[in-house]
Amino acid sequence: MRQVAAEAGVSAGLVRHHFEGMHRLVAETYRSTGKEIAAAIAAALDAAGSAPEARLRAFIDASLKPPLLDPERLAVWLAFWSLARSDVEIRRIHARVYREYRRMIEEMVTALAADRGLKVDTG
Repeated sequence: MRQVAAEAGVSAGLVRHHFEGMHRLVAETYRSTGKEIAAAIAAALDAAGSAPEARLRAFIDASLKPPLLDPERLAVWLAFWSLARSDVEIRRIHARVYREYRRMIEEMVTALAADRGLKVDTG
């Protein structure tokens, strides 16, 4: 906690007050990272407009380049994934983040298929 506080430029007591320990800090960091990723993807989708193909392309492009895909974020994301195997709270957060990510992909693929007169089973 001291190292985290020092890097954040705050007191260790302040970090402990807000996060009730390192485990809670890690969990909140995972939630926050998921929200940052969702916001970046949402911005890319907003910029793409309403055409289904453009939205899917924007989603893929945003997912495969910085700021979402850079070495530091990827290392953090992999650490969270590995924690999800052994930590119940992290597993719940991961399930929620992944469920939202899948929902977005399913909606875009379904919209693109409908736009082209096709039916798909996304289940």
